[in-house]
Amino acid sequence: MGDEAKPDILQTSTPDPTTVMLPALENWRSVVTLLEEYLDTQIHVQHNITGGWEKAKKAVATPPKFADNDEDKVGISEAFKNLREKTEVLLNKSSETEESLKSSVLPQLATLKGDIEKHIKGLKGTNLKGLKEIEKAQANTKKHVETLGQYASSFANSHKLDVKNDPYVLHRLTRYAIEDQLQKENVQRDAVLSSQKNYKTLQVHIVQVIKQATSLMEQIQTDYATAHSENFKSISKTFGHIEDDHEWNQFVKHNPEVLVTEDSVKRTVNDVSFSNDQHESTIPLIEGSLERKSGKLMKSYSTGYFVLTPAKYLHYFKSSNLVSDPSPESSIYLPECTLGPMSAGDSGKHKFTITGKTQGKSVSLGQKHTYSFKAASRGELEKWYEKLQEVSGTSVHSGGAVADTSRKSSSSSTPATSPTSAAAAGGAAAGAGAAGAGTAAAAGTAAPEEATSPVETAQESLSSPTESAPPAETAASPTTEGVAETGNSEAATSAAAAATTAPDAASATSGGPPVPPGSVDTSGATAAATTATESAAGQAGNAASSASDTAAAAASKAQDAAQAEIPK
Repeated sequence: MGDEAKPDILQTSTPDPTTVMLPALENWRSVVTLLEEYLDTQIHVQHNITGGWEKAKKAVATPPKFADNDEDKVGISEAFKNLREKTEVLLNKSSETEESLKSSVLPQLATLKGDIEKHIKGLKGTNLKGLKEIEKAQANTKKHVETLGQYASSFANSHKLDVKNDPYVLHRLTRYAIEDQLQKENVQRDAVLSSQKNYKTLQVHIVQVIKQATSLMEQIQTDYATAHSENFKSISKTFGHIEDDHEWNQFVKHNPEVLVTEDSVKRTVNDVSFSNDQHESTIPLIEGSLERKSGKLMKSYSTGYFVLTPAKYLHYFKSSNLVSDPSPESSIYLPECTLGPMSAGDSGKHKFTITGKTQGKSVSLGQKHTYSFKAASRGELEKWYEKLQEVSGTSVHSGGAVADTSRKSSSSSTPATSPTSAAAAGGAAAGAGAAGAGTAAAAGTAAPEEATSPVETAQESLSSPTESAPPAETAASPTTEGVAETGNSEAATSAAAAATTAPDAASATSGGPPVPPGSVDTSGATAAATTATESAAGQAGNAASSASDTAAAAASKAQDAAQAEIPK
């Protein structure tokens, strides 16, 4: 179609030439009916000469409804006009003529009329069926175009879309619906063109049969009366002057706007346009063939066509053919999956893995699976992996392992104030478990020498009695998850014990008298222990590590407070 604008698929309509073909066939049937009546009248004329010919004149008084002939050629209308004129002369017939007309001419016209009626019936049935199919296809196309427009227009503000609402998938389904519509339109076009050709052939046959009938009538009437032969010769000559395709040419000339020509071009999906055909959400980030296998059960790889869309889906199709495979066989939503590392560059395998749930055509499979993918070359592997990283939000460290950039880890440390208080805290926190005891012991051996002023430290502690230990942010290691629940309660109990026994430990260390119970403000330590209890209960995943740090901090503060009360 060149640079011309493509018509909108929703704005096109299918012509229906049968709106003029059916009335024309009715006219032809009327012609044959008139001729049958005419011959019947001729037969009756042979029985009753006077009354018979008068009836014949009335039978052909109404001409068939054909367009006026604007050329110097004879058509059906002119032939019937001549027939009406000559009929007035033919008034006498014999019984032999009557019998000849019954046995020779009438059967031909009856057969011709039956052929016309069959053609009318077939044209109605075929046309109605084809138009109904086209109407259904047009409604289906409109529905898909509107659905694509709805999700494409809201794509920028959407988060996760259902796989069936991925604009790329909707785009493929829309093109499939258009293909189906155009196929039905083209089938209807071929059917109509074939009907027109058949109609032309039928018209030629009708004219030929009429010519044969009138010629036979002429022969019979010549045998009957030479006096009347000239009249029938005139009738036969007039009909004989009708060219076989004259009425067809006149029909085409007067109905050019609804008839399909031989030059009309069949349309394809590339000849039309529709809304959001080139929307950014329908353009794949990357697509091509990959080999895939699932888990350890599949021993061999199978090749498929994969498409990564802006909606963050990795779709699997049997092939790239949108007609045979418009919908994906399965899909993976990458933000909810784990992207494994690429194979080493020198391995020559060009592989990577994806672990996650797969969504099929009708249901979502609940279990996670690990899928292995293999590219054709290292270059192809790196292209795919780069796009998959962008969509899934992962990056590759120098060692080749995949790190999720959406997650962060942090660690916290609590400084100790003196070797003596750290040792006391380490002994009190030993009941929190192996991880807690290790942390307290490490704090005891690495205590700095900054606690040179116990009084200042005690004053600082007393001024903020409700200060709690900093929350632990580091996730519990896999070795401590099994004892997380037990460690929570034991860590809190150890912290409270450390706060209670800290004054006695301080007294024993300094060599002074024991500090009376209640003479030291341990509210800071108690608050810290309470906070540790609540934090440990809410963070079961990292209980062992955070409980040890909290107990050490509480014991340190209690020791500092006790030293502040010891006389120098």
